[in-house]
Amino acid sequence: MKWLFLALLATIALALLVGVRMIPAAQILPALHAPDMSNPDHVALLTLRLPRLAAGLVAGAALGLAG
Repeated sequence: MKWLFLALLATIALALLVGVRMIPAAQILPALHAPDMSNPDHVALLTLRLPRLAAGLVAGAALGLAG
């Protein structure tokens, strides 16, 4: 079960970092704590990647519960 949780964390990290525009890992925490909407990395993270990640997690959990 521990490896499954680690795989989930790795997938979340990849979903936030990798895309058309690569976002450095050092930009993730500043974007979450003090977003700067003039920074294109923060905008891409907050308006595109986080909502898509949340929708994927909710859909995956729903499918898992449905069996």
